[in-house]
Amino acid sequence: MDERLEAEGDEVTLHGGIAHPGAVVRIGATVRRPAGPHTPAVHAFLRHLRAAGFDGAPGPHGLDDDGREIVDFLPGAVADPPFPAWAWSDDALGSVAALTRRFHEAARSFHAPAGAAWGFEAPAGWGGTFVGHNDVCPENVVFRDGAAVGLIDFDFAGPADPLFDVAATAYYWMPLVAPEDLDVDLDRAARLRLFADVYGLPRAGREHLVRGLGAYLGWGERLVTARIAAGEPGFVEMGRRGWAERKARAKAWFAVARGELERAVVSG
Repeated sequence: MDERLEAEGDEVTLHGGIAHPGAVVRIGATVRRPAGPHTPAVHAFLRHLRAAGFDGAPGPHGLDDDGREIVDFLPGAVADPPFPAWAWSDDALGSVAALTRRFHEAARSFHAPAGAAWGFEAPAGWGGTFVGHNDVCPENVVFRDGAAVGLIDFDFAGPADPLFDVAATAYYWMPLVAPEDLDVDLDRAARLRLFADVYGLPRAGREHLVRGLGAYLGWGERLVTARIAAGEPGFVEMGRRGWAERKARAKAWFAVARGELERAVVSG
């Protein structure tokens, strides 16, 4: 590890996130985060992204003396809840889609190390060898001058069908929540179409995008339910704040809106 990274000033807690509340800190130009069995594979992936020319992911720097992973701090604005109005603009949405496409182009040439452990397991029917981020929510996207420029928090990176990561990103930025749980009035069908258009999703695969939204909806529900049951503090707090009720409303809305979403994304 570069000794320069050990002497960059005081720790500043970075708020936001669910899995490690209060445990992610900034020291100078670096971020220190709890490491896990997935960290070696994630760092190999991050090194590959940089080598492939993608500058929108933090570079990894191993572990510090406390066993925390060290990654670069990406300067910019992050849309933490309650989400600011600019996060729901068409310009922001399009820039996220363009950034996701650039990320995927760099990720396609990555070959995971033998025996790699990941903090993610694809749901049935969505397996693959392509490694995606799988958690490109507003809290994990860095913006500068109104445009998405970076992705952070790769804890859920792992192999799956590439369309699953496209659907996962669209899930958050459409977003797939019930209308009563949104603070703004959004045309979700139009937003899904815009995301697919800017990303450059081929027409031949678009009929599967909405199916991917459903798969991610189910995957996320199972994940959070399991982590609440395990007593993980951040997820327990989610449950206390009405997560199950919001998820039930989202599922009911998606069941009704699914046909409209499918028509919007494949039309034209």
